[in-house]
Amino acid sequence: MAHRTRSRGQAATAEQRSAMTFAAIRPKFSWTNEDWSLAFLPRVRLALLALNHDDKSLERFMSGVVKEGIVPDMLDGWVETKEHLRGLAEMLDTALTRSFIVLERLGYDPENPPPDSKMH
Repeated sequence: MAHRTRSRGQAATAEQRSAMTFAAIRPKFSWTNEDWSLAFLPRVRLALLALNHDDKSLERFMSGVVKEGIVPDMLDGWVETKEHLRGLAEMLDTALTRSFIVLERLGYDPENPPPDSKMH
C-alpha cells in the first residue's frame, strides 16, 4: 500500500498525494477460472440458498444438511471463502488507491476523467 504522509481522518492534499510512493506488490493468484469457480462458487451458492430461508424454513433446511453430514465442511468452506474474498477485496482496494494516486499525477480527477476510448 502507499506510504502515507498524513494522519488518519484528514484528506491528503494534491501535493501530499504526489509525494506518495509505493513499492510493487506481487500477490500470488494461480487459480484458473475453472478451478476458482469449482472451489468457491458452490459455497457462495449454498450461502445464497441458506439466505433464501426465514428462520423456520432455515431450520428445516439445516436439519437436512445435518442429516447429510456436511455441516462441518459447509461452515469451514464458508469461512475459507469469506477469508479468500476478503483478501481479494483488499487487493482490489489497494489497486484502486494506487491507480487514483497515479491518475491524479497524470492530471486526471473526477472533474477531468481519463478518456473512455483510445487516444491516438
